Amino acid sequence: MESSRNGDLLRELVHEILLRLPVKALLRCKCVCKEWCALIQSPSFVDRHFSQESNPECLIFHLFYKTVDCDPYAFAMYQDVERHSRVEESNHLPRMPTSFRVIEFKGPAKGVFCVSNDLGFVGLFNPAMREFKTLPPLPLHDVSDIENSPTVGLGLEPSSGDHKVVAFQKWDYQTFACVYSLSSNSWKRIEDVGPLNIVCFGGVDSLCEPFLNGVYHWHANLRNGGGFAILAFDMRNDKFQVIQVPDCLRSSQRELRIAAYGDSLAVMSYKLREYIDFWVMGRDGLWSKNFSIGPFAKNVWPICVWKKREITRLSEDQLRRCFEAVSFFKKKLSSLQTIHNEFQNLEETRIKALDMRNKCSISLDSVNHSKNRYINVVPFDDNRVVLKQHKDYRPSPTGYINASFVTTSGSVSRFIATQGPLPHTSEDFWEMVIQYNCPVIIMLTGLVDHSNAVKCGDYFQTEDGPREFGNISIFTKWIQKTDTSLILRCIEVKNKKSEEPPISVLHILYPDWPDYGVPNDTAAVREIFRRVSAVPPSLGPIVVHCSAGIGRTGTYCVVHNTIQRVLDGDMTALDLVSTVATYRSQRIGMVQTLDQYVFCYKAILDELESLIVNTHASGD
Repeated sequence: MESSRNGDLLRELVHEILLRLPVKALLRCKCVCKEWCALIQSPSFVDRHFSQESNPECLIFHLFYKTVDCDPYAFAMYQDVERHSRVEESNHLPRMPTSFRVIEFKGPAKGVFCVSNDLGFVGLFNPAMREFKTLPPLPLHDVSDIENSPTVGLGLEPSSGDHKVVAFQKWDYQTFACVYSLSSNSWKRIEDVGPLNIVCFGGVDSLCEPFLNGVYHWHANLRNGGGFAILAFDMRNDKFQVIQVPDCLRSSQRELRIAAYGDSLAVMSYKLREYIDFWVMGRDGLWSKNFSIGPFAKNVWPICVWKKREITRLSEDQLRRCFEAVSFFKKKLSSLQTIHNEFQNLEETRIKALDMRNKCSISLDSVNHSKNRYINVVPFDDNRVVLKQHKDYRPSPTGYINASFVTTSGSVSRFIATQGPLPHTSEDFWEMVIQYNCPVIIMLTGLVDHSNAVKCGDYFQTEDGPREFGNISIFTKWIQKTDTSLILRCIEVKNKKSEEPPISVLHILYPDWPDYGVPNDTAAVREIFRRVSAVPPSLGPIVVHCSAGIGRTGTYCVVHNTIQRVLDGDMTALDLVSTVATYRSQRIGMVQTLDQYVFCYKAILDELESLIVNTHASGD
C-alpha cells in the first residue's frame, strides 16, 4: 500500500463498511491466501488480505484511486468461484438487460441492492439469490437524455420493512420525484416535493447516501451560492427535507461528505493533504465537532461510513452487568483498608528467589543477561515469547527476548508484557512485532524519568524519516496528539530482506505516567482502552511495556482485561485479586505498588460509569 495511507485507519474503515453488507451477499472467493474466505465480515479477513491489495492475482475488494474508500457493491456481486487471476468486474455482475450497460449500485438494504444507470433504468438485485428484478419505467420526464438523468436512492419503510426506491430529477428549474414500493410493484409520483424546488440545484452527489433510521440522505447545494446542505427523504411519509449544516461548513472551501456515525448523521470536512474534521448532528438537531485526524502526506479521500472508536450504547445485558460492577467497585473503594489487605495478601505470595531461578532458567542464562534491563524482572520459561529464526533474522540460540504472554481468558485480548527495549534489543523487539503480527504497541513510560535516568531505548521516533535496526526498517506514517497527552503514531514495519509486505502498527505513547506511581486521573488510560478494545483478539497480541514491563504494564492490563470481561459477561472479572495473581503467575511483579492496585479500581469504575452515562445519553 502507498506510504500515504494510514493502514490502521484504512483497515478500520473497510471493516466497518463490510459489516454493513448482508452476510449472504458476501459470497466466497478463493484467493492467494489459500483459504476459503467465507466469514468476510470478520476483522481477520480484512487484516489478512490487506497485504494482497496490490497483488494482481488477489482481487478481494476494490479501492478507489487515491482514496481510503471501499467499493463493497462490486465485491458483493462476485460469484462463488475460485479466483486465480484478475478478470473483468463485468464477468461477475448479475445477468441484466443490455439497457444496464452503465450501472451504479445503491444499498444494500436487507440484502438487496438497487441498480440504476444514467438513462433511468432501475432494478433490484439480490446477490445471495442471484435474482435481478427490473422495475417499471420511471414516470418522470425524458430520462433517456443523460442531461436529465434521475438521482436514485434505496431504503426500507421502517414499519413494514418493505423496500422502497426514491428517484428525482431536475427539469426546467423544477424538481420532480417518485417513489417505488416493492409490495405494490409500481411508482407513485410525489406531488409535494417541498423544499427541493427552492433550495436544491445542480448535481446531487449520490456517492454519499447514508440510510439512517428510515431516512435517506444526499449531498446537495443551496441556490444562489448558499453552499452545502443535506437533502433527506423520509421513507415513512415520502417527504423531502433539507438539513442545514453549520455556517462554517456551508461556506467552507473544503470538500464535504456525508457520513454515518453510529446512529447519527455526520459530515466530514476535508482538504487534500490536510486534516479531516468530523462533525456529528445530535438528536436535538445541533451539530458539534467531534474530532480531527491527519494530516496526511498525500491525497486522501475519506470514506462515507466511519467506525465509532468508543462504545456508546450498551445492550441491556451489558448495562445490567455494568451497574452490578459499578456497585461492587464503589463499595470496595469506600473501604480502602479492604483493598490494602488484598494487596498485602498478594505481596505475601510473591515468587521466592529459589522458585524464580527454577522457573526462569533461560532468561537467567549468562548468554541472555545483556538482554535484560533489570536482572530481577525476567520472563518465566513456560510463557516467554520465543523469537523464531529465519533466513533474514538470527536471534540468540534460545530465541530470547524479555517478554511474556499474559492473559486470563481466551475471549478477551491477549497481551505481550515486555520491558522497554534496550538499544541493542530494538531489532529483537520489532522482529517480535512482525512475527506475532502485533497490531498495537502501548508504551507507558517516557524515554527518561524526572531525574534524567534512562527508562527505555528510543526504538520508534522517526519524525525525520525511516530508521533501521539491523534488518528491520520502520517508518512513521503519521503522528497525532490527543487531549489526554497521548501521542499516537502509525508505524510501518518491515524486514528489509524479506519479501513479506510491511505491517502497520498503532503506537500509543503515554509519557506522563510516573515510574512506581499513578497518573493524576484515569482519563488517558481509559482513552487507551477505548482505542484498543476494538482490536479483535484474532489480529494478534497487544504489546504493552513501560520500563520493566510489570508495574504500569500490569496495571493497564488489569484495567483493560477487567472492563472487557465485564462487557463480555464474565463477572468473575470483579475479583481483581484473582486477576493480578494470574498475571503475576505469568510475569513477575505485575502491578507493583498499592497505589497502582487502587488505581485499577478507580479506572475500571470510571470507565464503567462513563459507558452507562453514554448509553443513557444515546437513548434519549
